[in-house]
Amino acid sequence: MNSQQTELRNLFPTQQVGHITEINAPLHISADLDDADALFDADPELDSVPVESQDGVVGMLERHRLLNRDRKGLGPFFRNTIEHLVTEPPVTLDAEQHIEYALQMIFNRPDQTEIRNVLVYHRRHLLGTVNTRRLVQHILEFRQNELDKAKDVQQRLLGDTVIDHPRFSARALLEMAHELGGDFLQMIRLPGDRHLLACFDVSGKNLSAALCTGLISGFFTTLRTTGMTNEMGVPDILRSLNELLVATMSTGMFVTAVFIFVDAEARRLEVFNAGYNNLFELTDTEDRRHVVRIHKPTLPPLGLDPEWDPSKGRKVIAVHGTARYFCYSDGLTDTRDETGRAYGEDRAIAFIKEHFYVSSGDFLEALRDDVRSFMGRAHPTDDMTALFLEFLPD
Repeated sequence: MNSQQTELRNLFPTQQVGHITEINAPLHISADLDDADALFDADPELDSVPVESQDGVVGMLERHRLLNRDRKGLGPFFRNTIEHLVTEPPVTLDAEQHIEYALQMIFNRPDQTEIRNVLVYHRRHLLGTVNTRRLVQHILEFRQNELDKAKDVQQRLLGDTVIDHPRFSARALLEMAHELGGDFLQMIRLPGDRHLLACFDVSGKNLSAALCTGLISGFFTTLRTTGMTNEMGVPDILRSLNELLVATMSTGMFVTAVFIFVDAEARRLEVFNAGYNNLFELTDTEDRRHVVRIHKPTLPPLGLDPEWDPSKGRKVIAVHGTARYFCYSDGLTDTRDETGRAYGEDRAIAFIKEHFYVSSGDFLEALRDDVRSFMGRAHPTDDMTALFLEFLPD
């Protein structure tokens, strides 16, 4: 394809059919077969070319029909023109049509005969032809590009995943199984040297779940930018989030979440666990015996009940000495190896005990390595989030 043809195609956005149309001058229906062979030989990527007569466009000549033609004809019965090889496709496309809609037109037909190439028009004038295989490939590339952009947006919505404070440090790990997912987290500084650490797991997968995480991010961004975090109490913030999710999410969708409000000066945690996994508290005694306490969920998930009341599940934890807190989404324990065996809670607890004194950053890095080692060549099927909070000695 020459530069002029490329420039013409680039006049159409990537989501329109014209962007991938093969633009070639039509052959006349009386054209010689040898001339047609030479045309296709000169361009190995050419799949088809329009064909016209004195009455206008009559169809197209496709590469596979030309190459597979019967070459045994002799004498007066031998047809040396392309006329008998011309096909008229049952569908024509407009160059400005969206590629997804064009694909539906091709395949959602009562007649299920295979269509390899289609004529493309622009404002009633012939533009060229498009190969259906190339159309499908382009749609997949277009979707992947859009997913990559959406993934980048979702990653930016996460914000901070690290807090280094004189009294505590926090680290978060988020591994997506696909480009988009329903696991989400927020680390937010609040007035009065307080911080909110929150992990979310939206029911469902991919796009619908990702849109919900965007909604959650927008909620907290609005609170920060409008200064509402200075005026609203903790239960009011959570209650407002639930009301928003109830009003906007599809029926049957819900969000499990754990909210940890950290008061650094008072060395105190307020925990609201709405159907998320357990929160593990790691401390040790004076004789350095490991103690692992498990704080179970105290509230139902968000987004189901408009009367959801976070104050009924509030849990206050006083922090003494060095203490560590760890929680994770079910994507960790549901991780499967090549045989289908689950990572499981027993292995997670064993990992916690084995890495009892490891710093927050090293802890999560070791966890990631352990999960990948466990999986082997298996592919992740669910998102995985892990949060590690470490309080330093008084």
